Amino acid sequence: MAYVTPEQWEAGLAALRTIDPAAILDCGATNYYYRFTDPRSGELTTVTGPGVAFLLAEKLAPTKGLHSINEAQRLYVQEAGEGVTCLGFDVAETRIIQTLSWLADNRQALPPFTATGHAAAGTPERFAQYRVTMAAGESFNARTGARCPANLTPQLNGLEGKRVEVVDREGERRRFIVGKSTGWAPCHLEIERRNSSGGGAVWGAPFQSVTVIGER
Repeated sequence: MAYVTPEQWEAGLAALRTIDPAAILDCGATNYYYRFTDPRSGELTTVTGPGVAFLLAEKLAPTKGLHSINEAQRLYVQEAGEGVTCLGFDVAETRIIQTLSWLADNRQALPPFTATGHAAAGTPERFAQYRVTMAAGESFNARTGARCPANLTPQLNGLEGKRVEVVDREGERRRFIVGKSTGWAPCHLEIERRNSSGGGAVWGAPFQSVTVIGER
């Protein structure tokens, strides 16, 4: 998978200007493709090129995968199969900022919106920027195997496999074995017992206290 340079972003933008956005059917930011109906022949055409798909994803994402926006509860409501799933505005903002920082620290080209302007949280445009940022992170991982630490709980780093007792931000006390998920942006898991097959994502951080009480 090719490294996406700033020059390739510009080349992608130039290519995008030659295509009627209404004719674009879909695109893939991870493997760099876009499909559109050629207005001259009426035929379905697939084109590949680094950078182009990111620009298309940024343009199309507001209406792709976003079911609605719940401003009262500060949630993006996303399509998920036959149902929906929710993403909090604050969670999305944290992931965007930390993923962009991770990409920059690794000298990766950043999505165009970082130069043209960040949209306001809770808007379709910002949801689009979230999707493009996640696609950029996934693409970097696919090329290099690097994993983004953005979703990890800093207080639990280095404690994987240990049993801990925490007092969360609401004052609730609980115990669990610290696990870690797979994927390009892993998160810490709360594993209840040694023979558990998995666990849910850690919640309630930042913790008031973390105490190691044993090995797994």
